[in-house]
Amino acid sequence: MKIALIKTELTSPTDMAVTPPLGLLYLAAIAENLGHEVRLLNLTHYFRPRQAASDLQNLMLWKPDVIGLSSFNTYAPVFRTVAKYCRQYSPEALIIAGGVFPSNDYVAILNEGPVDVCVIGEGEDTFKDLLACKDKNDFSLLHGIAYSLEGHIFTNQPRSFIENLDSLPFPAWHFHDFSKSKCFFDISFSMRNSATIMTSRGCPYRCIYCHHFMGKHFRARSPGNVLEDLTLLRDRFAIKSIDFIDDTFNADTKRAKTILRGIRDGFPKVSISFPTGLRCDLLDEETIVLLREARCVLLSVPIETSSERLQKWSQKDLDLEKIRNNLKVLKKNKIPTRGFFMIGFPTETYEEAIETLKLSLELPLYYNQISLVSPIDNGNLSQLVLSPEKLQEVMSHKDAWDFLWGDFSLCDIPYPQLEKIRKKYYLKGMLRLRNWNFILTNIRVIITLVMLFRDVSFMINIFRFIIFGRNNKFGLETRKRYFSRFAGCLE
Repeated sequence: MKIALIKTELTSPTDMAVTPPLGLLYLAAIAENLGHEVRLLNLTHYFRPRQAASDLQNLMLWKPDVIGLSSFNTYAPVFRTVAKYCRQYSPEALIIAGGVFPSNDYVAILNEGPVDVCVIGEGEDTFKDLLACKDKNDFSLLHGIAYSLEGHIFTNQPRSFIENLDSLPFPAWHFHDFSKSKCFFDISFSMRNSATIMTSRGCPYRCIYCHHFMGKHFRARSPGNVLEDLTLLRDRFAIKSIDFIDDTFNADTKRAKTILRGIRDGFPKVSISFPTGLRCDLLDEETIVLLREARCVLLSVPIETSSERLQKWSQKDLDLEKIRNNLKVLKKNKIPTRGFFMIGFPTETYEEAIETLKLSLELPLYYNQISLVSPIDNGNLSQLVLSPEKLQEVMSHKDAWDFLWGDFSLCDIPYPQLEKIRKKYYLKGMLRLRNWNFILTNIRVIITLVMLFRDVSFMINIFRFIIFGRNNKFGLETRKRYFSRFAGCLE
């Protein structure tokens, strides 16, 4: 069979974090091992919407038998446009949707028509089974999917998570153009030839605001399997930087130390980063020294709130004192750290929000990201805490282009006041002397983008993005403008 895999996350100049489509690369490896012909289109790697639309059109001219679409909630409008286009020009193809967005919103996606099957959660085994029964067109016995049949939506039994992650093939890295990654920021905001890797799945913690896409049971690849994957990336693709995107890389401290020792000893010219964070209160001094010796250039530290009450309420339950001590040791070892903070928790008072913002300035962090608390579709915050009326109100104010952004507040503090203090303290943090290193490090990327687009407005939007953080309308407007151009090219 001919299988087309499409990452439907169209990049705009303010989407500074661009990574390989890791999930689709795993599926591509599985399909190739089964003898299928595979092509992969990654919309995150296009400077210009017209070229992205042209390559999508050419892919449909190939007449694939199966089309796999992957998307994150932030890019839902792009996903819907691509799905509609694929159905229009490949009416006989089986269209499968997977990833975080389809897993959370499969009912709405299937009701819209173009997509035949949504894979819910982990996709490798499910995708393999779908390919096996494609010609039979009977999905009733497959676990881990929802599908549409004669106007009705059927949700099958959940599929068990893959316990032995070493049984999976390595991602089909040859489908990814690493040369294009150099033109964008990777997750750790570098310009080096970089790749992302996931060494474990699932998180044993139950933070109420977080997703449960990979489950709440920690499953890990063996150190040997991880280091073999890294060796392939280094030797075949000349990778210089690795972003670890585990939910909790150091949930198993012994395993984490073994991997770090392997990187320290075997990859002297490769730097590493942890942009999505790890559990900082699980760190000990030996692990921190290993991070330095393994050339860690960024370590994200999700702290979220300074309130002991909200730490327990949100089930984050960090040891804040240990966080303070570990940050001092990280600073001593010259490991750059980024703090994640949130304000606007349900029941949070103005005083608690200010204390969290003050903590973001007091801690020895390289720079911070401060967000407003936002419910994820089907997350515990949505299902267990918010009333149906409050949830409906919040969802009506959400921006379709960013699941973290919207003109709403989950607490008694009015949204305008929350956003005002968020911006104030974010800007204070960015103007600290050590944060100018972050801005200056990335000035060459801004210049590169201006030269490529020859549009000063893009540079202004990028600068606003850096100064005001994720929650800013300028970046969203740029993304919408980019999508409008892309959609226009498909008409």
